[in-house]
Amino acid sequence: MIIPVSAHLAKCIRDDPDTLTGKEKRNLENSLLDFFDDPRMNMLEHVKDHIGACVYDDLKKDFDGYKSSDNKEKAVEILSGIPIIEKILDVYISKHAIPVRLKDAVDSFEDITRKMKIVEKMNNFIEQGKEELHALNKAIKQFLEDSEHIEKAEKFRDKVNDITPDISDKK
Repeated sequence: MIIPVSAHLAKCIRDDPDTLTGKEKRNLENSLLDFFDDPRMNMLEHVKDHIGACVYDDLKKDFDGYKSSDNKEKAVEILSGIPIIEKILDVYISKHAIPVRLKDAVDSFEDITRKMKIVEKMNNFIEQGKEELHALNKAIKQFLEDSEHIEKAEKFRDKVNDITPDISDKK
């Protein structure tokens, strides 16, 4: 029962007073008195031993500041317990979100380095293929430019074509 009442109280405190209904305004006034004057409604003191010291100290400092500046609504909002839950969640998220972000960053860098290695291998393969293609083109060009080989090949072909087989029965 405490959480719904506390949540409703925190909502009413945070909302624009002009948007509250008449009933909500009366309930807010009564709740402000109850939470501010009754130590049993002080959620900050109830959870003091169950939350971290830094969370308690931060909220206690905020509460004392609101109380001394006569900002009763903000002081009661802290006593309602909702800012306590929010602060605990913020601390939890900040503790556990950083390692997750670091892991994501490391994973991103590993992915980038893996991709760079693949690109490097492909570039080496392409370069090797270019060198082999260049060497083959050079050999073909050199062969075509070397007229001596062509002339010898033509003479050899002509000799082969000019040979007439002798089919006589000479033994």
